[in-house]
Amino acid sequence: MHEKSGRTYHKIFFPPIIKNKDNITGEKLIKRKDDKIKIAEKRFKEYKKEIKKIRKYFIKKILNNKIYYIVDGNLEKKVISKNILKIIKKYI
Repeated sequence: MHEKSGRTYHKIFFPPIIKNKDNITGEKLIKRKDDKIKIAEKRFKEYKKEIKKIRKYFIKKILNNKIYYIVDGNLEKKVISKNILKIIKKYI
């Protein structure tokens, strides 16, 4: 990552043009102290635990309130977001 700006890179999916150099400034990139496999695995476990709670909450809401919507995930991102926001606004 570029420390000053927070720009991030990935070895495979978004590597810098010049190895270990920021694409914009050319400054040296750093590796975050928490950028380690064990920490990523821990975060993923926490994510799975929390997402289960969120799913349970929404499933209960859906079943109790008989709320059920289908959103076509094959549309453009902007259209999908717009459709989801329309649904959410009904209940806010």
